[in-house]
Amino acid sequence: MADREIGFEVFNQVQSGVPGPLPQDMKDNFSEMFAFWGAIDQQNLLPNGSVEELEHDIIEEISILDKDGGYMIAPMHILQNDVSPERVLKFIEIMQKTWGLQAILLFNAVSPLWEINLTRSQQIYQEVYLLGFWLLRTFHEWGAAGIKYGFLSQETNDRKTFVDLTREITRLCAKYRMLVDFHDNPVHPGGEERTWPNRITLEYCHGQQDSRKSFGPEIAVTVPFINGLSGPLDMANGYYDLNGLQNRSKVDKNGLNSTVVGETARCLINYSPLMILPDNGDVYNQKKDLFRFIRDMPDTWDETRFLGGEPGEFIVIARRSGRNWFVAGNTNDKARRVDLKLDFLEGREYNLIRYQDTKDSHFQKNKESYEVHIGSVVKDQVLTLPMAPGGGFCIKIIAE
Repeated sequence: MADREIGFEVFNQVQSGVPGPLPQDMKDNFSEMFAFWGAIDQQNLLPNGSVEELEHDIIEEISILDKDGGYMIAPMHILQNDVSPERVLKFIEIMQKTWGLQAILLFNAVSPLWEINLTRSQQIYQEVYLLGFWLLRTFHEWGAAGIKYGFLSQETNDRKTFVDLTREITRLCAKYRMLVDFHDNPVHPGGEERTWPNRITLEYCHGQQDSRKSFGPEIAVTVPFINGLSGPLDMANGYYDLNGLQNRSKVDKNGLNSTVVGETARCLINYSPLMILPDNGDVYNQKKDLFRFIRDMPDTWDETRFLGGEPGEFIVIARRSGRNWFVAGNTNDKARRVDLKLDFLEGREYNLIRYQDTKDSHFQKNKESYEVHIGSVVKDQVLTLPMAPGGGFCIKIIAE
């Protein structure tokens, strides 16, 4: 199929109620080429079908499309305002029963489902707060672990309203024992996590997908020194398909300006307990030896050390979990070597796995080449670690 040849890996949407191949035909003929997304009828079944019909359809689509994996269950299209919240709840309940689902839900302040009017700042707090109170209580009853909240696309100049609202959303999430990740631009960081530890991360930065106007290697080694002082950052680090996004409106014409090792390093340098990985599973599986560095990273750390760097130039960070250390570095658009003295280790021999750019890696010319080296190290040993332009390094030091 041409779709696969030009890079598509997920077929969206599977629509069983329109002319064309049925889900079983799609699975039989194309499951080695694509994963499938959709298939649940939001036009008639979700708003008007009986509970029994809905449950039967969900179980049937899962049994067909999820055989041997490769199915992301979802409505065929965006839910319209004839689908009541009660029906959404029933949809989630059936998936929980069938799949054991636990969800983190996206809460947009502007929602076509409930048609909130945010055009006047004096209405914002009252309307969104009342909706938020009801929604968060409902999400809690559904068993959601947390929310990702943002996209205040009609915000006004009344920033105090949005600060107050965002803090109230944080408080309500705490009340209902849910985590919260602030996406987009609700408010600047203000130390709220000291009072509300359920506010685990926020997107107070530009990420790689803004590379056409605001992101590149120099910014990548500036953000940790400035934005990172505010706390955990939801940056969507960890792209491995660095040549496949040139056609996005915000991405540089050369694709993402990084190397795969540099991307892996950013996942450690820019800490977030809830890490949103932006690429698809097949891409990570193709580089699973490199991806293992990310996979093995714990959610929290016992110790963090700044080992060197300068804003706009480079940075090296080490984090410890138990007796094991993870260390990562990034550089700007200049190649460099750093000498890393392992004086933070205890007096024993450690196993070492080192991930580094190749000698011809480059953030625009050769983004996806890397090397993996395995060895051992001891306390006070000095490692000389090369970083390609726009790249980095990662090392994992494991106590024997």
